[in-house]
Amino acid sequence: RLRGMFALCIWDEAHERLLLARDRTGEKPLYYAPLSGGELVFASEIKALFEHPGLTPQVNDAALPHFLILGYVPPPETMFDGIFKLAPGEKLIAERGRLDKTLYWQARISTLDPSPYAEAVKQVRAAVMEAVEIEMMSDVPIGAFLSGGIDSTIIVALMQS
Repeated sequence: RLRGMFALCIWDEAHERLLLARDRTGEKPLYYAPLSGGELVFASEIKALFEHPGLTPQVNDAALPHFLILGYVPPPETMFDGIFKLAPGEKLIAERGRLDKTLYWQARISTLDPSPYAEAVKQVRAAVMEAVEIEMMSDVPIGAFLSGGIDSTIIVALMQS
């Protein structure tokens, strides 16, 4: 049911269970590192993890080819040994020293017959309007880059309404 940009952590005191989750599209990163002794450290930035005395930056040699070929390192790997990242739409449950990762959301590909043009236009319009409304909810000032293209023009026009 959660929508939008987030990385979250919920501690369930009654069951001594930790839940980490990342938003559906992976806008907000979430990194974690299991440590000896059952500790788990996590943060939305890798550099924050290195503040823990049990972690020292060491290059993950296995990630280097991914970075050189793809331009990024696919989850769960990172450029650092022992540090991992949750994939978009993924949750991690840490309980009694055990880590269990699963996808809580996955994009569905429709197998329905295509809608008539007028109906498809209505559906796309509603989806874009909803997306803009969701992104407009903010506790800080927001803005938009207006490039003059049709996509940014539509978004800015909808932001005005």
